[in-house]
Amino acid sequence: MRMNEYQKEIVFDLLSSIKERSPFYREKFKDIDTSAIRTQEDFEKLPFTDKADLREAYPLGLAAVPERGIVRIHSSSGTTGTPVVIPYTKK
Repeated sequence: MRMNEYQKEIVFDLLSSIKERSPFYREKFKDIDTSAIRTQEDFEKLPFTDKADLREAYPLGLAAVPERGIVRIHSSSGTTGTPVVIPYTKK
């Protein structure tokens, strides 16, 4: 699926922000210059975030905002293992 120009603008702007704000993505993208990602092809070369990553980030390691900015938390352990916790903000 191809991103349209509006989607690209949003996603590419978020990449540098998330790297600055989230310890998880700071580490995951430590060797990646997110400002150099300008095409969908560049974006598609980024490493995936998989369920093991989500579990390792337990409980709020994925958060890119202070805890006071989290308004909802979704948690699911699936059938086994450490729960996967996804924090949400108002937006």
